[in-house]
Amino acid sequence: MNTIVLKLDKEDLIRMVIGTSPSFESMNKKPGNFGYLNGSYMSWHWDTDKLRQLNNEQLLELYIICKKDWLDASKRQSFPEIIDTESTRMSLLQYENLRKHFQKLIKDVLGPDYYNMGMDVYTCDEFACQDLKSKLKG
Repeated sequence: MNTIVLKLDKEDLIRMVIGTSPSFESMNKKPGNFGYLNGSYMSWHWDTDKLRQLNNEQLLELYIICKKDWLDASKRQSFPEIIDTESTRMSLLQYENLRKHFQKLIKDVLGPDYYNMGMDVYTCDEFACQDLKSKLKG
């Protein structure tokens, strides 16, 4: 294996961290609240302001945790073992399909730039339903 030596500044390290998608479990163990798991997409969203508060060594440590997580991803499932039933898999597929069509409905009726102030997927959906109802009533 060849070794490459790079000179990285803080912004480079932040970009490296942002380029990863760690598991919730790993980030939950790491104190600092560096982001959140977007439940509707099951993806990690970084808080760049919090990352900028870290020094280079802390950023590198965080990157190594995320890199290890990414390398171990093939060994773990996306969802816990309790989901390993046919009916639960069907429910997940139905949920995924419903989300896709709900987001298309929002885009078609409320516009492609629609945004609301919900703090999570549940309140965003609630506000979107209220806005859809208002729009459809005219």
